[in-house]
Amino acid sequence: MPRMFKLAVASEIESFHKLGKVQSSLDTADGYIHLSDCSAPPTVAKLFFTTAADLHILEIDESKLSGPVTWVKGKMGDEPPDEGTIKGNPGVTVHYLLPEGCVHVYGDQGVPMKAVMRQAKCPLGKDGVHRFPEWLTSDVMEMKCTMKKPVGFYIKSAQAFLKGVDAVEATDGKEAKEAKPPVEEMKISGLGEAINAAVSAAVRAEAEGLATITEVKTLYPEMTEGRGCAQIVLTLKKK
Repeated sequence: MPRMFKLAVASEIESFHKLGKVQSSLDTADGYIHLSDCSAPPTVAKLFFTTAADLHILEIDESKLSGPVTWVKGKMGDEPPDEGTIKGNPGVTVHYLLPEGCVHVYGDQGVPMKAVMRQAKCPLGKDGVHRFPEWLTSDVMEMKCTMKKPVGFYIKSAQAFLKGVDAVEATDGKEAKEAKPPVEEMKISGLGEAINAAVSAAVRAEAEGLATITEVKTLYPEMTEGRGCAQIVLTLKKK
């Protein structure tokens, strides 16, 4: 399941410590805890913390939530988990809304402060955009496409990452392979002539219903020889 984050200003964090829970006034009013996955904090900051100069980001450790933790996937506009599911769970029920990346935590146990695994300031830049710590997205798997392999290789690789891979026993001198679970989110990047491979892999994954392309970034990084080169980075979330 995805990593979870909470944005809060300094006064809210002080309140969290006094309460012993990550719970803002908005959370109390809505009846659930507003969190997000690693892709959503910049959007949340832009929409709800536009001028906040003391914004912080907290990462939540799912293993520290009261169990069992029941995940329910949906999309924006869906009805919340039914009352029976929430009340019948002695732990918490998490409603994960894709592709926006909203994470809503239901249940009386809520999100205890002991579940906060790390915290960092998100300074507001002169351009009015908050700066987030590198660790926010550093754990997202990235597949880098090059011209060394054909487009089909990257299309199949992206599908394998999103579907997961079954374990394979050792046979005929070939080593055994461990099972790999599907990733919840991944980035596919391509530089220069490899841009086509990156776009093809991402578009095919979306067309086959494996993932949703949630972000497309075009960059122009400077290369070692001093010249720039076009680059594309596509972010996909598993459906």
